[in-house]
This record gives sequence, structure tokens and C-alpha cells, in this order.
Amino acid sequence: MDDRYWFANSSSDEGSRLRLLEAIADPRSVRLLTDLQIEEGWQCAELGAGAGSMVHWLADRVGSRGSVMAVDRDVTLLGHLDARPNVTLVEASIEDLDLPRGSLDLIHTRNVLMHIDGADAIVADLVEGLRPGGALLVEEADYFPLAGVTSPALLEVMSALVAKWTWARTLPTTISRLPVRDVAVTVDTSMLQGGSTEAIFWIHTLRSVEHRLTDPGVAGANGRPPVSRAAFDETLALLADETFWTPLAAVVCVSCRRR
Repeated sequence: MDDRYWFANSSSDEGSRLRLLEAIADPRSVRLLTDLQIEEGWQCAELGAGAGSMVHWLADRVGSRGSVMAVDRDVTLLGHLDARPNVTLVEASIEDLDLPRGSLDLIHTRNVLMHIDGADAIVADLVEGLRPGGALLVEEADYFPLAGVTSPALLEVMSALVAKWTWARTLPTTISRLPVRDVAVTVDTSMLQGGSTEAIFWIHTLRSVEHRLTDPGVAGANGRPPVSRAAFDETLALLADETFWTPLAAVVCVSCRRR
């Protein structure tokens, strides 16, 4: 995973940040995975397992005859899964993961591939890892709603972090060209309200990468100007303000089955 990903599971606040993300994203993931009619005994992989909420959910669904491979490049936050006999922890980057061909009934990944160069090739490898009829669900954020952001300060700050995450809009085309069937696409987007769970997630996110955004030396090394302190502070205030609303993100969700 290249320098587009600025977060470490071992940092002091990352568990809190990822649990906020789970609260935001899990209901959508559960709905989409339920539509795939997961059965007991399935062999599954959760790639980019994070803090483990979806691993727990999948382990419950596939039961004792099934299994869930929980993959993350840093399994610091996944120790609580050791008690699940049908869960295997794998500490590895997705780029280095070697899935046996035709071995899995389900692969799910969320907010991971958007951070990786060469993600199209990885998606093709994931399809190869499915048995015939096996299901893939990919959920990745894209920030085309940035065009409608209602605050210049928030636009300055968020653009420095997320404007480069545009891969997901190409995902439906990429998947449709692979040996798959039953391609289904959902785009999940809404207005962001200050003070909401999503806004608090962004406060945690921005604070965790504050130095990367505002420090002239760090920003310059990444080839961009630093975010102004005034804009950064105003953005945090807006995200805490329940009267503030703005578009910000979309999540492109694509599922398919291997032919």
C-alpha cells in the first residue's frame, strides 16, 4: 500500500477511528452481503479487516463448518478474534496476498483498494480466488461529491486528503470486463451533518493526519502546499456544528459472481 494511506492500526486513536467507521459502514455492508445469500459452510475472506466487526458477522453467518480469513497488514486490532475457532488471522498486505485459485465462496473488501496502486490487477486476482459461483463484494469511497462542498475551508482541507481517491468510479467497468456474472452496482451517498457519527469520524481522521496536512515540510515532500491552520481549525469547528451540512463522499459498491 503506497503513501496514499496515512493511518496505522497501532496508533493510539486508530481503534476509535475504525470503530466509528464500522458504525457508519457496517449497516450497508451487512445489507449487501445479506443480498448475496451467504450460506453455512462457506469459506470467506475479509480483506482489510480493520477492527474486525465484519469478520465477526461473517463468522456467525458461515458457522462452525465455514471459515473466515481475516487479512490486514497490521492485525493489532484483531486480537479479540482469536477466540473464534472459524477465524484465521493473516497479517499481510493485499498486494502480497496469494489466494489459491478457486478456493473461496466469498471475498469482501471495504475502503482498501482505493489506497493501492494497481488495484485493477488485484481485483482480477480476487476473482480468480473465487470458486465458480463464488461472490465478490467491493465497497470503495470516491470523492466526486467534493465538487459540491459548501465550505471553502473544508474543501481546502479535505481536498488535500481525499481528492486523489477517485479509483472507485472505474470499478464497475473493471469488474464487468472480468469472467463474472450478476454484476450489481450501488452508489451510497448522503449529506454530511456536523456532529454526526460520520462527522466525528472525520474529526478523528483529520487529527490523526494533521501534521501531514499542515506541516510545510511534510506537505512539500508530497508535492503539495500545506493546508492553512485557519482552514484546518475552521473545518474541525464545522464538523462539530450540528447546523452544518455538506456533500462530501460517495461509496461505490460492486458485487458479482465468478462465472
